Amino acid sequence: IENDQALKELKDVADYYLINNRDIENSCDDSVGMMIGERWQLVRRARGYVPLPVKSADPIKQAFCCGGDLKSTFALASDRQVFLSQPWGDLDNYLNYLEYRQAAAKMMNQLRISPEIIVHDLHPEYRTTKYAKELSKEWSVPVIAVQHHHAHMASCMADNGLKGQVMAVICDGTGYGSDGAIWGFEFLTGDYRDFFRIGHLAYIPLLGGEASIIKTSRTAFSFVVSTLGEEGSNKIKRLLPELSDREREIMKIQLEKKINSPLSSSCGRLFDAAAALLGICTENEYEGQGPMELESVAAKSCNLKKSYSLGLKINSDGTFELDSTSLWKEMLADLLDFQPIPDMAYAFHFAVAKAIRDGVVYMADQTGLNRVVFSGGVFQNKLLASITEKLIIQEKVEVYTHRQVPPNDGGLSLGQAFIGNEVVVECA
Repeated sequence: IENDQALKELKDVADYYLINNRDIENSCDDSVGMMIGERWQLVRRARGYVPLPVKSADPIKQAFCCGGDLKSTFALASDRQVFLSQPWGDLDNYLNYLEYRQAAAKMMNQLRISPEIIVHDLHPEYRTTKYAKELSKEWSVPVIAVQHHHAHMASCMADNGLKGQVMAVICDGTGYGSDGAIWGFEFLTGDYRDFFRIGHLAYIPLLGGEASIIKTSRTAFSFVVSTLGEEGSNKIKRLLPELSDREREIMKIQLEKKINSPLSSSCGRLFDAAAALLGICTENEYEGQGPMELESVAAKSCNLKKSYSLGLKINSDGTFELDSTSLWKEMLADLLDFQPIPDMAYAFHFAVAKAIRDGVVYMADQTGLNRVVFSGGVFQNKLLASITEKLIIQEKVEVYTHRQVPPNDGGLSLGQAFIGNEVVVECA
């Protein structure tokens, strides 16, 4: 954002420079949004929106809410307003992290907010978590850890001015779960104070951890072999030729001995696996590449009735899991029968939408609740969101989606503000 920096850093890139004699005080990207059906959906809340506040019907304690580490925004809460920052991208980039810290200090000074509490994500290794603990010692104020998907739920509630108990479906890529696993396809009930995890996608091992998020053929292998066993292993050899014999043998050992294989219920990884298996994208060169390309291919389908199935398995304690065994069986059969790839991509989306519908109906039957909020970055998928909303509205359930903030992690800090306030009020 500085002329001298641009001249130095872009000297091998730019032939000419358009510069100005006015310094940029607050850097801010353009906002990004899209239409999903008849409604406007923000993807990035920045220029034109920041620093406009999200209003609250009730007073909120002065708080600094750190957000997450990807698409990161912080929030400053005071009285009946929550001010969200522009997004700072990936805070693993140290320069982004420095900008984030500097902007937080500047915004607190401009708004004259002195936080009484600090709220951060439950993930112990997030930069924002470590920053929160650093500030807590410096300011001598309490720090509150909030589970990632609870924050998503609260964010959509606050976005719509909801109070009381609701149902929630949170679909995203990665969130640190209360049990230490990687969550991401979650069915919750609760309010700002607390939540109950009533259902989720059945866990699968992420072979190699972060490596499988990039090389998504590994994720496809894990899903298919974990659910279908040797039958799946034999078939997938033909369908994922980019995996060498040695790679497959190593991954089999990882599965059997549970080596470097954290458990995940992520919806993003489910989409990654489907994209890889269909040959659409076997390696993510940027975040969300596989799922976005899968959606693009599915939109070309002419068979809008075709669907695979995700089973809803009820546990003895009344919770449930989504079992993907039938999904992979049906998809493998179609692949070996050379069915059109767009039809298979669409059938996958339809299967996920129907599974969400089935989970919501089950939650409503068990709890008597009639309102459901949708949040998480996967709900930026226009095809999935539109199909799912139509299916659930047919069940006479009220559906609430994001309006003022994105469903992705850019809206986390808003949810953190409302949860943090509730915890402080309860303790008082």
